[in-house]
Order: sequence, then structure tokens, then C-alpha cells
Amino acid sequence: MSTETNLRALASGGAFAGDFLLQTCRASAFGTELYGIDAITQAFRSFPIATEPRYVETAGHAALLWDDRALVADLAGGHVARLWRLGDDPVLPREPELSVPFDVDLAQAGAGVAFAASDHPRLDAAHAGILLEAGQTVSRSCRASDGMAPLHARPICLRAFSAGNTVIALFAVHVRAAIHAGFVNAVTASDAGGLTIIPDASGQSALAKAAWQPRIA
Repeated sequence: MSTETNLRALASGGAFAGDFLLQTCRASAFGTELYGIDAITQAFRSFPIATEPRYVETAGHAALLWDDRALVADLAGGHVARLWRLGDDPVLPREPELSVPFDVDLAQAGAGVAFAASDHPRLDAAHAGILLEAGQTVSRSCRASDGMAPLHARPICLRAFSAGNTVIALFAVHVRAAIHAGFVNAVTASDAGGLTIIPDASGQSALAKAAWQPRIA
């Protein structure tokens, strides 16, 4: 089975090759972090995506893109090492965590896009400007749970790659609003047809519902 076939099967809740997900695979999905083959497989099969996606792949990376959802994968020798699923999915319980205030990059850099081309060898150098523009659009489009623009939205580029004239970018956006702060993912796809932004609605919902927990009760 090809990477595309396996990834489509994972997203739709179908059967995929037993060694497709590495044992150490981690997935950011459903407003939480899932660790290991069993947890990831169970969650994806419980909430399958039935519609057909667009597929984009380059060495080391692959993505399935729907109108309102995305699944991005880090690949290692035909296996998946890391996953990000974005969209309006149910929010699964999070592990208990402490809330710690911090400056996201120790630079008080405001809403600028954090991006270094050297971190993304599969991104065509000519596409760096496209990526930066996409990140700036993501920052401007961020909204808090009440629909208002956040006090601060700093996109940090986690993954970026080119496949022909298509540019895929995965951002972790550090959002600070009046009552909460944290990271929310977003995927952008830029091509001749323009820019598509796919926010992680489940991650946004999980962040909005998370209580500020500065200590262990």
C-alpha cells in the first residue's frame, strides 16, 4: 500500500498497513495530544472523515486537505512519525497540565511570523515570501472564543514544504486573549488558485475551555 492509500485509510477509519504508524507516533488532534498506535487508531476510527481529500506529498512530508480539515504527516521511510489533524472535530479529554505564563520566543516579537527557511529543506527557496504572507494572513484572521481578535497572535512555522507550485505550511499560533493563552494550529495551502487557511476548530475550542491552572490542586 502506498503512503497516500494508507493515509487516506487512516483518515476515513479504514484498514491501513500495520507498520504505517511508528510505535512512537504522536498526533495533535481533537484538541489534545494522542500517543502511540492504539490511541491514534481508536480516535481516528471513532471520528472518520468520509469525504474525499486532496493529496500533497514530498520527501518526508504528506498532507490530506479538505475544505475545512487537514491531516499533515511527517514521514520516515514510508512510516508516519508525527501527525497533525485539524478541523471541527469533537474535543477529547486532555491530560492534566500546569499553566505557565511565558514569552513565546523570549523576544516580545509581537505578531510577526516566526520562520527560518533553513529549518525547512523541502520548501522551495522561491516560496519563502508566499509562506510569510500566508502566516501574516493567519495572524490577522485569528479570533478568540468570543469572536474578537486576540490581544496577541504569533504564528510559528512548524512545517513547510513545496510540491510543485503548491506550498503547504503548518503553523502553531500562540494566541493570547483576555482570559486564556496557548497554542492553536493552522494549515495553509498556497497555489495558483490562491490561499486556503484551515484552522483547528477543535484546538480553539479546547483552548477556550481550558481553565487557568497555575498549581497542582
